[in-house]
Amino acid sequence: MVLKELLDKERFHYLKVLNDKPDLSRKVITVESTETPDVAKYIPQNTFLIMTGMAFKEEPEQLCGFLEDLNERRCAGGAIKLGRFLNNLDARVLHTANQLGLPLLQIPMDKTLGNVY
Repeated sequence: MVLKELLDKERFHYLKVLNDKPDLSRKVITVESTETPDVAKYIPQNTFLIMTGMAFKEEPEQLCGFLEDLNERRCAGGAIKLGRFLNNLDARVLHTANQLGLPLLQIPMDKTLGNVY
């Protein structure tokens, strides 16, 4: 399934696309949830990653590098629960996501990562 098809499902309408130039045609084969910054080395291609961004709380540049690593692994995109560890995404993070076409979605505070998973 491609990401756009997933987002078109009524049960996922609460997910908000954060960046302006996401490639929603990316294929989703698996969903993973993790907070470790080195996960990009281990996840399979076409993974949709859900997270809180805890590891990047004070480090927007590291999050940019993380997105680049995910993109190299052909990651389908990511969803971040804003409001817990990150209140918003730094403009550099959104710029990086746009340059890569990597979709970034927002998980609302009233949803758990388990709900999304």
